[in-house]
Amino acid sequence: CAEPKPTMYPPAAVQSVTTSGFAERAPEAFEYVAKRAFTNAKMNKLLAWMEDNQADGATAAEHFLISDTATWTAWVAPEIAEKVKATLINK
Repeated sequence: CAEPKPTMYPPAAVQSVTTSGFAERAPEAFEYVAKRAFTNAKMNKLLAWMEDNQADGATAAEHFLISDTATWTAWVAPEIAEKVKATLINK
């Protein structure tokens, strides 16, 4: 490209779709899916980190759990958050 310029993709809504059967069979998982949300800014920051670090999805997930506890702990019960944190510390 002779004259490269930064561009921006427009924000796109991402929705999680479940069934009533899923909600009945796995209420805790359904509650998590219902609460989980990323702003475009947070997702862009994570994607940029992945690019900068040549990270795969698993590595990026671990990075997210370590670096953004304020976000994901709001999605799960406090006892689950503590178990996840303990697992991350013991890695």
